[in-house]
Amino acid sequence: LKFDILALANLTFLHKIVDKINLIEVDFTLGKIPKNDPKVIKMLAQAKTIGIFQLESQGMRNALLQIKPTNFQDIANALSLYRPGPREYIGKYVENKNKFVVKNEIDEILKDSYGIIIYQEQIILIATKMAGYSLGQADILRRSISKKDSKTMNELAEGFIVGSIKNGYSKEVAQNTFTMIAKFANYGFNKAHAYCYATIAYQMAYLKLYYQNIFYAELFYYNFKSSKCNEFLLELDSQNIVLYPPNILKSDIEVSVEDDGIRMGLSLVNAIGKETAKLIIDNRQYINLNDSFEEIIIKIFKGIKISQNQINYLVDAGCFNDFEYNEATLKYNIYNFINGDVNLVRNLLGEEYTLSKRENPKFIILAENEKKALTINIRYKYFEKIKASFEKKTKLQLATIDDMINTYIPNSPAQITDVCMKIKACKEITTKKGDKMCFLTVESEQIHDVTVFNKIYEKSYQTINNNLDGYVVARIKIENGQLYLINI
Repeated sequence: LKFDILALANLTFLHKIVDKINLIEVDFTLGKIPKNDPKVIKMLAQAKTIGIFQLESQGMRNALLQIKPTNFQDIANALSLYRPGPREYIGKYVENKNKFVVKNEIDEILKDSYGIIIYQEQIILIATKMAGYSLGQADILRRSISKKDSKTMNELAEGFIVGSIKNGYSKEVAQNTFTMIAKFANYGFNKAHAYCYATIAYQMAYLKLYYQNIFYAELFYYNFKSSKCNEFLLELDSQNIVLYPPNILKSDIEVSVEDDGIRMGLSLVNAIGKETAKLIIDNRQYINLNDSFEEIIIKIFKGIKISQNQINYLVDAGCFNDFEYNEATLKYNIYNFINGDVNLVRNLLGEEYTLSKRENPKFIILAENEKKALTINIRYKYFEKIKASFEKKTKLQLATIDDMINTYIPNSPAQITDVCMKIKACKEITTKKGDKMCFLTVESEQIHDVTVFNKIYEKSYQTINNNLDGYVVARIKIENGQLYLINI
């Protein structure tokens, strides 16, 4: 008996969602999720699987659109088919699904996968039924085949065929069956493994459908600093879920759920750790309804050692949006409230402190500051502003490179798209033939590398160098997952 004990972050992800659901449904457990909920199966058949364990890659989503799962079994089969080797049988699986009929005991073994060997257990059962092997011998056969040694393969084939003929099968059927086993033995999944993975995927899909905001809150938190963040932001937009910036009076430590969306937690602000976030949240209990702005600030940060840099990050992240002051004014005055002589002046002179007003910088600076503080832009989306401006000038419908990557289908023909991007760096090299080419580092929502071959580089050299650290419209090709400049 073999056990695979795997550590999966998605198990923690699931249980954190369950903990939050239990705040509103005390008796909810994963065990209460119905196995073949038609709405969940339909969602998976439509490949709405962003954020779903094992099912979110573009290739896997394409496979789901082909397979169109109608039950839990199809999900496990899809996970097992979308791998090197079995992947080429997805079309056959789809074809067989509507017409497969059980005619014999081998068909009975393969009925759940419509006549296609997908699982190791199927190979073992076929060997026992046809060739008369014991379960142990059948597993040795499976493992030996996977080594692909031609001498061993011939010996195994001979033994399998002889055993099958003894059990009443024709030589032709035995040979064809062994060929099929040999093809899949190296790729076949362990069925229990596939079912466990499918269970996690199905549970996540159920939570995504029925507890949408809680699911997306955890999904956003887990992927906030990853390369997938922009993909999830697009997903939030598509589901009309509002992403709110952190708020000094409302935010939790990580991410919290609101009626129409989710709110970023204080610990997601750069330079603000979980401990500082917790102290701020604890201090909110001392605020009174009629407190002035300066009184709120003094109470919020009481006993907390906080630097001007941390205050700047909190301001730039939007934590003080509920107050009427702009960023420059907030940055200047908050530090004085906490560390200055505001209380001393009030006590000695009996005067109220008057905020010193400051003028805000330009939009681009506000956008850059927000991105430094939050890693993403929520309020000041400068890139979107630039893209819209270029679209107006060029009359082109521009995408981002992130859009290209998210919609690209692996192993499909090259895709060419007009994009808006910022050239951050250009590294020129000389090839063995003496030609000059370059590699661009660009920003188009996320940071990407773009290859520029010599002929394109010759034509675009001036434009590239004139726009270093500037925004441009470019025609980009994506092929085999790589990005190439076509025109600029």
